[in-house]
Amino acid sequence: MGKAKVLVVDDEPQVREVLSRYLLSQGYECSTAHDGTSALRAAETEQPHIVLLDISMPGKSGIDVLKELQARYPDTAVVMVTAIADINVAIDAMRNGAYDYLVKPIDLNMLLISVERALERRRLLLENKEYQLHLEKKVEEQTNQIRLTFLGTISALVQALETKDAYTRGIQK
Repeated sequence: MGKAKVLVVDDEPQVREVLSRYLLSQGYECSTAHDGTSALRAAETEQPHIVLLDISMPGKSGIDVLKELQARYPDTAVVMVTAIADINVAIDAMRNGAYDYLVKPIDLNMLLISVERALERRRLLLENKEYQLHLEKKVEEQTNQIRLTFLGTISALVQALETKDAYTRGIQK
């Protein structure tokens, strides 16, 4: 897959800078956004594998952005990175599709672990989705093959009956 793409969304320039520099030093491609609207635009153009998303931002809240990201890009992992240490907000974020919820100030080692786990989960989900599509295709192929075999068998039985009994010839068709 190459380098994973990370979108860092925070209204605080220092936070964006620290997180993006750290992730760049760890081998990730990083882009940044300062609010929810620019985050959604960046998600469309950059197609990140993971988004690090603040909750309290001007304009759209991080929870609203999370919901839109999940609706538009369900394969994109999202980790909430916020100063809000409210368990109810964390539960709401997780219920809306966030992989993890980290409270500022961020321990960069914990951030890296969270990013790696979120990306691994994303990889497994994509792999599973691809496997399911492959299985569905195989089932469809086998169903068509069984259908053809069944029709061939019925046709052969009809022919055998007609050959055996001259009286019923032509009636079965």
